[in-house]
Amino acid sequence: MSTAIRQQGDAANTVSKVSKPAKPTNRQRRVARRERTREVTEFRIRRAARDMATSMKETTAEKRERRLTDLNKLVAAAADHHLYLRAAALPEKGDRTPGRPTMFPNFVMLLFGQAISIFGSAANTSVWFSDDTVWNLVRDTIRDNIDPKLAADLPDTGPMLHQWNHFHRKFKKRDWHALLHDAQRATAAQRALDMGMFDPAERFRITDPDRRFVVTFDGKVSTSPSRHAPGTEWVNKVTGEVKTRKFDPNSKSWPEGGTAPVPPGADAATIAKHHAKAGARFEWGPKGTYAYARLAYYGTRLILDVETMSPEDGDEAAAIARITDGLLDRLPGIQTLVMDGVYKSVHVDPYMRKGLLVINKPTSGPKNSANSVKIGERWEKSHHIETVEVPRGTGVCRHRIYGIGGAPYEQKVDAAGTPEYVLLTGHTIRRKRSTYTDWYRIVNIECTRCGGKKEHAIALGNQKGDGFKRSEYLRQVPMTDEQFKRAYGFRPDAESGNKDIEEAWHLKRMPAWGWHNQALRMLLHAGQVNAEAWAIHLSRLADHDVLPQDDGDPQVA
Repeated sequence: MSTAIRQQGDAANTVSKVSKPAKPTNRQRRVARRERTREVTEFRIRRAARDMATSMKETTAEKRERRLTDLNKLVAAAADHHLYLRAAALPEKGDRTPGRPTMFPNFVMLLFGQAISIFGSAANTSVWFSDDTVWNLVRDTIRDNIDPKLAADLPDTGPMLHQWNHFHRKFKKRDWHALLHDAQRATAAQRALDMGMFDPAERFRITDPDRRFVVTFDGKVSTSPSRHAPGTEWVNKVTGEVKTRKFDPNSKSWPEGGTAPVPPGADAATIAKHHAKAGARFEWGPKGTYAYARLAYYGTRLILDVETMSPEDGDEAAAIARITDGLLDRLPGIQTLVMDGVYKSVHVDPYMRKGLLVINKPTSGPKNSANSVKIGERWEKSHHIETVEVPRGTGVCRHRIYGIGGAPYEQKVDAAGTPEYVLLTGHTIRRKRSTYTDWYRIVNIECTRCGGKKEHAIALGNQKGDGFKRSEYLRQVPMTDEQFKRAYGFRPDAESGNKDIEEAWHLKRMPAWGWHNQALRMLLHAGQVNAEAWAIHLSRLADHDVLPQDDGDPQVA
């Protein structure tokens, strides 16, 4: 047998001496294997993302050059075909109908309203539109980018302040808010898709959420046009006449930063008592709730939806839920929702079951409470989740699992008999069912007595038989995870969007009175923000030679 083996080896050596094939290197073998199997590894995904980010990486000077001047912003709004789609949702005055014919179509009045976010106020916008150079620039933009006939039918002078005020009254009288709101939602969703966001075919990301699939939410109390509450009086020192101050009927004192709200119908003494509490924060003005999305590049923030709240509607979390439900119908590719601590278990759990990743900080627990545990510098609410029994010899070893601040902990007892909590590190997985999605936290329980338990799954959603709200104490990405800091870091983009809202207006005050006018103002502001983002996005694509070829045909509204 050894002789046969030796003869086979000699034959193999003879063949190798004759052919002498080149021996592939380890790198060549890896490349060949990947080319054969088209294996998509985590390394290749991250490398592709890094290459794309590098290809569009911009210096500070390049970002500064990409900023839009006031006239560039006006041109971006006039060239945005979504403006004309929103205007088409509002009925125009028909022929042979009562009333004087309108001098300007609805799209011009919507453009005027969006320009208020550029020039600060309606009066200042009227001055700009009365300038022949500015108005001719608007008409030239419409002729070159939308429809030459629309531009030719416009008057030689732009709209004036009294025409904008008349449009305000008509908008409220004819109850056009729902029509414009639906059109704004539809165009914002389409804009996000056009910019490459929320592709439902992309893989779901749990540990490394991608900004393209993240929606950030936040509520914003704008500075009221009047600081006076209803019924505030003043005395004319010359005539002695007692007069009532003008007030905004849609402004009220809104609680901020976890402050308990004032009960409805409370008297002045109760209101003063709530305001005097330690740490209480209240903001006076009208409030809106906003949904933001953006790419990883400068100037690409979009407002996907906005809901202007009324003084009777004090639940910010319910407003966010209404916005989210609408967004999921229009953008099924949404993967991650990021907001502050306003979302509780009753809000988090339904979206977990829909397969979404909800990232926020759980509300902190009361200081020195029996059900609170101090983790670092923060007091966290805690609750017993389950007891894991592991066989050991003739008995069992019991491990008590607690949910604290969104993360699972094991309760242990030290030598002095004092309970202490040990963090159970792990990762989150999801399991899609026929009509819902289950989420689990996979942890390893270490124990020197029983050997512990590997890959133990802790359900994160509320379960039948639970006497508590499980998702109030356990979150998909707890604050102890390294990924939380990166994912929750998307939320400041909402704060930045809120800051831009106030800075767009004269004296940083809401330039509208009453719910209808303020709701119209915010819808038009969202349209202007999205138009500017689209203009910057097209400019960036053109600079990097990735802009799709245009067929040259004008876009018709």
